[in-house]
Amino acid sequence: MSNKLLAGTAVLLAAVTVISVAAAASRNRTETQVPASAAERLEESPASAAERLTASPVSDAVRITLDGSRISGASGSVKVSGSVATVTAAGTYQVSGALDNGYLVVDAGKEDTVQLLLDNASITSETFAALYVKQAGKVVVTLADGSKNALSNGGTFETIDANKVDGVIFSKDDLTLNGNGTLTIGASGKHGVVCKDDLSVISGTYDIAASGHALSAKNSVNIAGGTLRLTAGKDAIQAEHDDDKTKGNIYLAGGNVTLTAEDDGLNASGSVLVNGGNVSMRVAGDGIHADASVAISGGTVAIPACKEGIEGATIVISDGLVSLTSSDDGLNATAGISENRAIRGQGGFDANSSATPKASASVTLMPVDADTETGSASVAALTISGGEVHVNAEGDGLDSNGDLLISGGVVYVSGPTRNGNGALDYNGKGSITGGVLIATGPAGMGQNQNFDASSTQGAVMVTTGSQKAGSVVTLTDKDGTELLRWTAEKDFGCVNISCPGLVQGGTYVLTAGSYTETISMQSLIYGAGAGEGFGRNFRNGTAGGQNPENGQIPDGAAPGNGQIRGGKRHGRPGTGTGTGSTPTAPTVVPSGDMI
Repeated sequence: MSNKLLAGTAVLLAAVTVISVAAAASRNRTETQVPASAAERLEESPASAAERLTASPVSDAVRITLDGSRISGASGSVKVSGSVATVTAAGTYQVSGALDNGYLVVDAGKEDTVQLLLDNASITSETFAALYVKQAGKVVVTLADGSKNALSNGGTFETIDANKVDGVIFSKDDLTLNGNGTLTIGASGKHGVVCKDDLSVISGTYDIAASGHALSAKNSVNIAGGTLRLTAGKDAIQAEHDDDKTKGNIYLAGGNVTLTAEDDGLNASGSVLVNGGNVSMRVAGDGIHADASVAISGGTVAIPACKEGIEGATIVISDGLVSLTSSDDGLNATAGISENRAIRGQGGFDANSSATPKASASVTLMPVDADTETGSASVAALTISGGEVHVNAEGDGLDSNGDLLISGGVVYVSGPTRNGNGALDYNGKGSITGGVLIATGPAGMGQNQNFDASSTQGAVMVTTGSQKAGSVVTLTDKDGTELLRWTAEKDFGCVNISCPGLVQGGTYVLTAGSYTETISMQSLIYGAGAGEGFGRNFRNGTAGGQNPENGQIPDGAAPGNGQIRGGKRHGRPGTGTGTGSTPTAPTVVPSGDMI
């Protein structure tokens, strides 16, 4: 019996994935390096060597036909007992028809590869999984070309052996989903797809609605392609490993993913790596949460509704387009968990966790280990070296319990409108050495901060008095050349700006709504927030360094309602899918030679 492996495609897929992951790892080795980074660990994931099996009917496949309460197709490798069929050996099995109340079991050899070719198959199991992989080396569920398939559970899961089965698809071993058809999964009781090893999605269209998690795996969830529309009563995509901190990872390299969840969108007890694809989500919890690192090196991430946008011990953004709107912090690098997260049981923590929540909602720092075997970072850090980032937050916009480091990219922050939080907030070093940043937030008793003396690029912080949403923020040089323009999305009382055109010794005019101030850059840092106190301006900081003096912004981009003059366009229009919208392309107004 032939498995019809497309060997050439498999080799090519493996090579491309390993190269892209290695490149991401290289880009992410910044000043604050993530120990045992997601890129390094996920090189060995099954997504890097996933096999594509043919999605067309195979002449020598074993045919399993479903007919109401009956199953036909018994052979030496298929055992049928009432409305339950068990596959016991490697091979390709073509499944078609409808089963009213029954299920399929794979119980093969530990090294066996089993392909289940779903060809217009529909399985309902009232009291168990529709597909149960008890044992195999790998199981590949392939959606036949143009087929429409459906799997569902009635809401309860009976116990038939030592395994706690709690998903419509439940696999003890590696599971890969691919093909050119569609699969609808309904999980009214527990989870959609549960894998106790590595779960990979290569291609196909998936509509999953689950009262628990939509996709859940122990070692990793790897998405290389396909269209996924996931609705979950808990996390949309979860990877959690209680014992091995180098596992429990989520890797998104391609595909179009739309998530709706009552908890987190992506939740990993290890790391989250995004280097391709388009993901859009509306969630009640965090958009992306990782107990270790979050690394974004490509793709589009759109989070139009969430509590916190992206949270991890370290966050590294080196490329891609990220846009989010949060009711709490936008980007939050923290080596701890909040009391709410501990209570809700998010983030891979349980009753045995060493992180004990305090009585207040303050952050409880976790014991962290810089050893690369733990997957934990010793110090929280938020690093942006490339890409385009749009943050609209009612908590802190960019928040790091350690360092805040910006060396490239374009970053736009619409911070909170009420005091108590700020557009920028960090506890360690706040350094900007390149890129473009525009941030607005409150004044008063806010926690607004400017960058510190470790910066090598000019940074300005000015309190502007109360300004309304829709107010235009502009920066011009002494000759009246407009360097940048942005229309604020929310009310604000404080503005942070940094760009390569801000140089020591230069004179500039900042206008924000009805407020205008002339800025003489006697040093690289102009204006400083009080951090934990008042958002006052303290002029003429003591930072050194040099910057270009051509008044231009190389590779800069403004938000969809803004302009940049004297620079070439860097940003890209969003290509995400789903109910959220991504920023529109900026308008570029040339002024002199384009860089």
